[in-house]
Amino acid sequence: MPGMTPRVVCPSLLLFASLALLPTSLTAQTSPDKEAAEKEGWSSEWSVKPDPAFAEPAKKGPQGTSPPSLGAEVRPRVEARRTDDTWSEVMSYRVRIDVSGRVGRLEGFVQPQASGVYGLTGTRTPNTPGIGIFQAYLRYGEERLNVQAGRFQLTYGEEVIWSRAEWNQVGRASDAIRVHGVPTKGVEIDAFGAKYADFPDINGITEPAYTFDSYMGAVIVQLKPSLLAPIMHEIDVYALRDHRATPTSYDGPNRDRVSAFGTRLKGKWNTADARLEVVGQTGDNCTLALSNEQSANCVDYEDVRRRRAFMGEAEVGVALIDTLRLELGSIYASGDDESTEDVIEAYDPLYAAAHRHLGLADIFRRTDVFQARTGITFDNKRTMLDLMAHHFWDASFDPRGLEVDVTARYKFKDGLTLQTGFSHLFPTNSDQVAVTWAYLQAIAAFK
Repeated sequence: MPGMTPRVVCPSLLLFASLALLPTSLTAQTSPDKEAAEKEGWSSEWSVKPDPAFAEPAKKGPQGTSPPSLGAEVRPRVEARRTDDTWSEVMSYRVRIDVSGRVGRLEGFVQPQASGVYGLTGTRTPNTPGIGIFQAYLRYGEERLNVQAGRFQLTYGEEVIWSRAEWNQVGRASDAIRVHGVPTKGVEIDAFGAKYADFPDINGITEPAYTFDSYMGAVIVQLKPSLLAPIMHEIDVYALRDHRATPTSYDGPNRDRVSAFGTRLKGKWNTADARLEVVGQTGDNCTLALSNEQSANCVDYEDVRRRRAFMGEAEVGVALIDTLRLELGSIYASGDDESTEDVIEAYDPLYAAAHRHLGLADIFRRTDVFQARTGITFDNKRTMLDLMAHHFWDASFDPRGLEVDVTARYKFKDGLTLQTGFSHLFPTNSDQVAVTWAYLQAIAAFK
């Protein structure tokens, strides 16, 4: 499981049953009418949205109420995994509390979170409870402008470039500022800058230079349906810069500077829909000098490696009936060419989501990979069943494996959702081992 260390435990499934008996009395104040809020300059139609296709809890955000509103979510999960002949089992949890309020056009949101693995955190190790403030931000809105600042989750489109990492029980949030503007009807622009990691103290340097920390910034320009209908549903172009320093056991940290330039196209015609996203990357990689002067220069400029990589993803869907969708998709991400030592051709996955795109078992990353997938999804808003098959090759088209995934979800009327999934990878290469993975998850939402 991404972000969690597997350990063999003996979980009790009584917790899942007990969630069905929990009261739903934790009720938020009634939110103002959406149209009235938009007249005051508030709109929920940000161009940065989560992927609606995968069965994850709805994106959390401020309720826009005054006095403050309150909500909560409890999400326990048990997983079992077999890699070759080795079995592991882990039970994890996440609890989030949402506190939000609004005064005029100023909106505030605070979200404490507790997460961990049963038997590894909590009462058995009280010094590391995994409790903290996951999100805390302010947002101010005018008719054509929204500004958000603080600690919050960043996401965009189908999360091909950066995601909230919501499958992970911890999730991903960054210290950031985001500006969303509408310069003219049908054109929206998002710009944000984020610091997502502090470089740790090593080698006796207690305050490393700011250039050792990790930053990211991006600009997205989006054309909306009012300018494109009925030809296209959405056209985006974007540019991203990522500055990342990773500790190593060598002289100093490993620094990656990645610039990504991409375009995202979406169309919908009657019962058919299509999506295409293409990204090119440039940048460089080197080992930084770590000295008492806090130098951020490369140790040896002759060893600086340039980056030249690319990635593309395409998907076509057909609604057979209102509740049944057939999907065909493919991903190609470049791999490294060993004959060019001074150039990195391997695509950097950055912070992309994996489950929906590259299989539930999390075997393959969005680099050095070619994938073809097909699937069918039934979803009537209460019951969802998703069947997917992924065939994998590396970027040189050598076979890797065939993965089959099944996901099912049922939403009860009282705010409880049960979700389960199964995945098995059939290796098609002697270097790849078989993997089986399954999970059961409950989501109890109180609003």
